[in-house]
Amino acid sequence: MKPPHTALGSSRPAFQIRPISALDAEREDMLARLEKLERRLATFEARHFAALTMKGAWVPVLRSIFQAICDRFGIPPAEILSRKRPEEIAWARHLAMYLARRFTTLSSNRIGKQFKRDHGTVLAAIKHVESRCSTDSKARADLAALEAALAESFATRVSSAMATAENAENTNPPGKTQQGVQSPAPGCAHP
Repeated sequence: MKPPHTALGSSRPAFQIRPISALDAEREDMLARLEKLERRLATFEARHFAALTMKGAWVPVLRSIFQAICDRFGIPPAEILSRKRPEEIAWARHLAMYLARRFTTLSSNRIGKQFKRDHGTVLAAIKHVESRCSTDSKARADLAALEAALAESFATRVSSAMATAENAENTNPPGKTQQGVQSPAPGCAHP
C-alpha cells in the first residue's frame, strides 16, 4: 500500500513540502507585486478621475484644437468659425473639424454646431482631410505637427490635473473633505 501523500500511479509525493522561509519569501514577493499593481491602479484611477471631472471635458479639447490651428496657420479663431472660404481658412477649418472628431467623442452633429455648420459639412471636411493627406506631403506635415502639439497640450493638462488630485488627496484625511462632509469611497470616480 502506498503512503497517503503520494499521487495515484506515482511514487512521488502529490504535493511538495517547502520550508517556511521559502513560503515567507514567496509571500513577500506576492505582496510586492500587489503593491505595484495597486500603485498602477491608483495612477489609472487618478487619470480617469481627472478626465471625468473636468467640467465639459470636451470644451478644453476644442479650445486646444483651436489654439493649435491658430498657432500653426496664424489665423484668428473668429476666421475659422466664419463663412469665409479662402483655401487657407477652409483648410484650417477642415483640419479643426477632423481633429475634433478624432480627439473627442462628439458626434458630427455636435461638432457641426460648434463650428456653426451641419453634420454633412463635418463629414465632408473629414473626408477632405483624409484624401488630401494621402496625396499631399505638406498636408501630412500640417496634420502631424498639429497632432504633436495637441498631444503635448493634453499631456500637460492631464499631468496638472493629476497633480491637483494628488494635492487634494494629500491635504484631506481619507473620507473627509475640508468642510468635514463625508467624501465618496476611495476608488469611486463620482459621488
